[in-house]
Amino acid sequence: MKVDFNCNSGVLNLKFLLDQNEGMDCTGSVKMERDECKIVLPKDWTVYSIHPDLFALAVILIVYPFIDKELNIGIGVSKEFNEEFHSLTGKKIIPVDNRLKPRKAERNSRPALAYSGGVDSTVALTLLPENTFCVFLDRILPKDDSNIKIYDKRAIYKACKFLSDIGRDVHVIETDLEYVRSPKGFAIEYSTSIPAILLADYKDGFDSIASGTVLESAYLEFKDFNKSRLYNIEWRKLFNIVDLLRNDVTAGLSNVATLKILHKDQRYVHIAKSCMKSDGLKNCMDCWKCFRKTLIIKTLNKEQITDELIDRLFLISEARTYLKRIPLRFENQFAYITANYEGSHPLMKLLKNLTKEYNNIEVYWLEKWYSPSVEHLCPKYKNTIIENIKKYVEVMSEEEQKIVQNWDSRNIYNLDNYKKTHSRFLDTLNNHRKNKKK
Repeated sequence: MKVDFNCNSGVLNLKFLLDQNEGMDCTGSVKMERDECKIVLPKDWTVYSIHPDLFALAVILIVYPFIDKELNIGIGVSKEFNEEFHSLTGKKIIPVDNRLKPRKAERNSRPALAYSGGVDSTVALTLLPENTFCVFLDRILPKDDSNIKIYDKRAIYKACKFLSDIGRDVHVIETDLEYVRSPKGFAIEYSTSIPAILLADYKDGFDSIASGTVLESAYLEFKDFNKSRLYNIEWRKLFNIVDLLRNDVTAGLSNVATLKILHKDQRYVHIAKSCMKSDGLKNCMDCWKCFRKTLIIKTLNKEQITDELIDRLFLISEARTYLKRIPLRFENQFAYITANYEGSHPLMKLLKNLTKEYNNIEVYWLEKWYSPSVEHLCPKYKNTIIENIKKYVEVMSEEEQKIVQNWDSRNIYNLDNYKKTHSRFLDTLNNHRKNKKK
């Protein structure tokens, strides 16, 4: 694959020229839908004002799944970067500039956050040093398809304005890079960091990038996040070679713990909106995230979960779709919710039965910090982050850490009792909708 590019007044246009055997990922389920994208950076930004290895990393994170054997980015990268990339992937990046030294962050560089405005991302901001720079990837539509539906962005725009007004540094970077891929989305987990990577040598510069990755993603069934769901590649090593270290501060915190921190701290609780349909004032109460987070917050605050609320939540179409699936997504969170539920609503009781295997396990570890996740912290900021985490939540005991390490739901889904309970749950869920429509 070859990459052509041009940049005018900060607008970076990328064109991808494919070779034979390129355009489909190794699973055969993800394809390259568009061969171009643009990224709108500050007007005085240019490709030649950043280290070539940073540019290469950004491009790789857009198109990696579709590369066959070689990627030509048109700018010489360092020998060290090419060797690391080849060692990790078996692929090459060209051209190579043997005189170019690997990038080193400036001494006064700052931490960056790939900010989304959601709960987990906002909690990451809470835990990071005060000089952290927020970089929001603002999804825009491709020029050739204005009919695609896009989510409501009023909430995130209000959040960015609020942060800017109180003196936090924020960059809002427009891009349509998600539409290179079909199904639409980021090529890999770290693609959300692309704007921050391209800004890493801009002004003061960055020495690390944080995200809102949580424990459920970082340690799902105790798979190493660096290799799980990322084409089995240790991407952290590529970030290391460009001296832009990963700093995933929430990797040891579950969604329960991040919500606990958000509501304890209070500074940003009014701007944190994980709901993609929020208008910035209130959540939509009509999506999967609203379903889960409403129940978690009620449980954390020890508030009664009324039958009226349950009736409403279980009518949410998106939530119903996820609840019908095996495996049940976020079963650890539902184990936490139902372990604390003492009501008699049929759907909640059946949901409790679906997670009963976990209810035999103490669930309050979900409110705590998994300290082995320190491996995901940038050494320069590690002490500050750990100190901040401990202000809000306790540290898991060794016994609780073992629960995380041994968490594996696959055997439970194959039990006959689980299948029977799930069948009853589906019947009750379907009847609930029919009865409420009458």
